[in-house]
Amino acid sequence: MQEIAKINNFPVYTLDKKIALKYSKEISALANEVPFSKKGHFNIMDEEKDGKILHKKFKHSLLVFDKEKPIAVLVAYEREPEIANKIYNENLLNITLLSVHNNYRKKGIARELMKIFFEYNKKFFYLKGKLKYSISTNSIDSNKFVQNFYKSLGFVKVGTKKCEDARINIVMKK
Repeated sequence: MQEIAKINNFPVYTLDKKIALKYSKEISALANEVPFSKKGHFNIMDEEKDGKILHKKFKHSLLVFDKEKPIAVLVAYEREPEIANKIYNENLLNITLLSVHNNYRKKGIARELMKIFFEYNKKFFYLKGKLKYSISTNSIDSNKFVQNFYKSLGFVKVGTKKCEDARINIVMKK
């Protein structure tokens, strides 16, 4: 586990497989705190999701601690281009989870974690062209605060996708 930064004196670490396994329950609990998401759906040890291989997930993911307790997580993987898919037709770093524990929200942790993520992943740039990021979030009106959060970080809406539970998600890229 390598500390790469601090947010409000909380250390930010790269998330490797050993640490993910050790804190898998805590990371799943953080995933369950994401508003409007399906509860119990996230397992940090999964190597694929919706038939997609989560390429180099541990290379790009970050975990924030308060002492020994995970308080925030960002999980991302390399998404390969899909020729038939207009939304995902290029190499991307896809952010599949960003969550901050309820007791630590409204302290700027998510925003700072995203900034650290962008900076940290510059060193892994080996994809052709400009490094791009994608994320999807629930499209319902009561989730506007999350959509606006991503917009404030430079993400723009590029389309929508239907999830397996019939939700419609907005797909955003930066």
